[in-house]
Amino acid sequence: MKKYHNKEWLEEQYTKNNMSLKEVADICGVTATTIMYYAKRFGIKMHKRCPRNQSKELNPMWKGGKFKDGNGYIKIKMREHLFANSSGYVTEHRLVMEKKIGRFLKPYEMVHHKNGIRNDNRIENLQLLFRAHYPLGYEVECPHCSKKFTV
Repeated sequence: MKKYHNKEWLEEQYTKNNMSLKEVADICGVTATTIMYYAKRFGIKMHKRCPRNQSKELNPMWKGGKFKDGNGYIKIKMREHLFANSSGYVTEHRLVMEKKIGRFLKPYEMVHHKNGIRNDNRIENLQLLFRAHYPLGYEVECPHCSKKFTV
């Protein structure tokens, strides 16, 4: 007979030894789903799970509402910001520039990283550019880093 077919053994491992389903499953060489099936079948009370609706600070994965997106920019959660995206995030370099000039950036204003490093948001590394000064699709070369980018 397999260990997990024995109610007493399974209950001892799961409740008294405070092992997770995965740990018990590893001992038995089966999946955690199999252990959960037998635990429910035997009427063993399951451990309390974390609520799925944990938000912000309550969630153990919360990193302060800050993350690096796929393009290398730092995004910060600010739902109340005038130009937050649909998920409530704003790029950090725009926030830094807004703080420096004391107002929201206009839609035709963009912030350039002089050294080309998109997560280096020190004010001395940021430059305010105006799209209105360039025709659409115009290629500009940064005087600091010589990187070319399209405005």
